[in-house]
Amino acid sequence: MTGRTCPHCAAPIKETAISCPMCGSDEQTGWSDSASADWLLPDYEEIIANEFGCPPKKKSLKAIGVLVVLFLLAFSLIYFML
Repeated sequence: MTGRTCPHCAAPIKETAISCPMCGSDEQTGWSDSASADWLLPDYEEIIANEFGCPPKKKSLKAIGVLVVLFLLAFSLIYFML
């Protein structure tokens, strides 16, 4: 077997094959020397976007600062009331 692949399903095929053993593709269904299976290669960025959605937004430093101030205020009120 050589490095020849089916342009429809990318299955390895023998050089002397008249049709693909996996999908049955042949000259009449579009299998020719000019056909290619490049469309089967995955697009990494598209896969990541589909699997994980948009990247998470970074938390705002302002929101973290407000939470810290509220925590300190609550702590100081509890401390001085005891």
